[in-house]
Amino acid sequence: MDFAKYAAFSVTDFLADDDFIDGVLQPMTQTALFWRQLAEHYPAQKDTIAQAAAILRSYRRQDTFADSSLQDELWQRIAAEVGPVAAAAKPRAWRWPALLRIAAAVVPLGVGTGLWWYGQDQQVHTAYGELKTVALPDGTQVVLNGNSALTY
Repeated sequence: MDFAKYAAFSVTDFLADDDFIDGVLQPMTQTALFWRQLAEHYPAQKDTIAQAAAILRSYRRQDTFADSSLQDELWQRIAAEVGPVAAAAKPRAWRWPALLRIAAAVVPLGVGTGLWWYGQDQQVHTAYGELKTVALPDGTQVVLNGNSALTY
C-alpha cells in the first residue's frame, strides 16, 4: 500500500477504507503494521487515524453473553420496546379469478337469453274483416284473411 494515498485522508475517508478497518479490527496483521508506520510517517495524520480507529472500536464492540438470564432479560427489554408485532397483512389476492368466475356465469346467461329472444316464434293476427299480407323470412308472402293468425 502507498503512504502518499493516505496523506490527506479525513476521518470519514479512513472509516470508508476497507484496509484501515481490517487493520484496526485485527491488530496483529501486516495491515495493522502498515497503519502504525503511516502514523509515524505522517505525524499530522496521527490524531485523525487515532480518532477513526476509536470510532471503529466503539462501533464494532459487542457485548457477549455468558449468562443466559442476561440474554433473556435483554430480549424481554427489546420485545417491550418494540411492542406487539402485528400480523403481516396478507397482500390482496389477484382479482382476475373472481372476475373470470363472474364472466363465466354471465356470458352463457347472456347468450342463452339472446338465443331465446331471437328464437321465439313470430305471430301475426288479423281482426275481423281485415286482410293482411305478411312477408316471411324466406321471402314468400302470405295473405291473411280476417280473424286469423299466423305463427312462423
